[in-house]
Amino acid sequence: RQITATATVVYSETENKYIVPKFWLRLFRTTDEADPTVSTPLSTAIIELAQSMNKDGLMFLEIGEDSSSPISAPYRSCESTTTTYTWNNVTITGYEGGTYYVLGTNWSDEISWNLSDLQLSAATSTSETKTDNTNGTFTMSGRQAWSIAVRSCFERLADVTNTSTNKPVLYSGNLNRFTTIRDVQGQIIAKVNTNDDSNEASYLWGDNCPALFSRWIIGSGSTPLTINLKWKSPVEPYMAGTEQPDQSPDALRWCFTELDNITNIQARKDAITQMNTIAFNNYKGGLHRTFYESCVGGFDNETNYQEKPTVTAAKCQTIATQMNTFALSRITNPTREAVPLGLVFMNYVIPPTGEESTYNSTALIRAIINNNKAFLLRRAGEDTPAQLSKVEDKTNSNFTNTTQNPLK
Repeated sequence: RQITATATVVYSETENKYIVPKFWLRLFRTTDEADPTVSTPLSTAIIELAQSMNKDGLMFLEIGEDSSSPISAPYRSCESTTTTYTWNNVTITGYEGGTYYVLGTNWSDEISWNLSDLQLSAATSTSETKTDNTNGTFTMSGRQAWSIAVRSCFERLADVTNTSTNKPVLYSGNLNRFTTIRDVQGQIIAKVNTNDDSNEASYLWGDNCPALFSRWIIGSGSTPLTINLKWKSPVEPYMAGTEQPDQSPDALRWCFTELDNITNIQARKDAITQMNTIAFNNYKGGLHRTFYESCVGGFDNETNYQEKPTVTAAKCQTIATQMNTFALSRITNPTREAVPLGLVFMNYVIPPTGEESTYNSTALIRAIINNNKAFLLRRAGEDTPAQLSKVEDKTNSNFTNTTQNPLK
């Protein structure tokens, strides 16, 4: 039966804060270690790589989420905070349930109601915190574990001095559209692709993680995407590319076309062409705030399409022979204006011996390097927009291995 009643409603929730020992989660395993249970932290591998870097150049590190499987993590103690919310004189409407008998009805005292109808801000609340010093384990979501691992990696990189440059391995200063190569040379710039829509509330990044953040969105087959890019804290939720990116002139942006699962090869080619047009117009107009990322690699899911595709060497070879040749022809076109290429991802960078001419990898890498030399970078303190030039700028030869924007 439906009833209306005036009641005092009490609701409580408990938040557990686990105090965990300092640990790093394995992001990288070497294959030549004698003991397979021992692995090398990703940070160690990056430090070793950075020590071979030209001190006048820079490196770009991009990390994306690989898995969201939960893990069991140890803790030293658990701090539990229970908050109790109380609403007085609440009018609620619900249904009272009971058990029917032949000669009567036995009604229960339970009433159904919806907590969402009550606002927490309208309640009085009390909190109580207790600490349990018993060691144990708790289940951590895969995304939380991933964020801890990545942040731990970055904090170590920012704290370790690169012996070859005498600077911290990871750049952690300010980064905006006015940042120059001189500001960051000899260091690594990190970027994180976040996946979860609610990560701003659940991730453990804080607001001072030394990395660029963007929301990972699957790029469409024929259209490059330009989305928000933020320094030191995650961007706001951005679903499926439907919301417009931040239009303020100082906002950093990320323009990319990347989708490993290629269902239309011509559409992928068209997207790369379109992205180069966007980069050309941005650069010619003096907009030094966009990072560019172009994936000419991937695997063929257009031929014999599969709903849940499997990746095979043959599928990757099909893409490499077509896309590498296409990208090479575009970059070496003598009528083409020099365009900032940003990061370029390709298959078969080191092809099997005897198959170099099949994949054109060496020629493509050489063309990318020469392209990045072919335009002038705006110098620190210059107010005029950067001008594109087909004349090779020898003074910039040390910076050929990096994206050109927003680094002027």
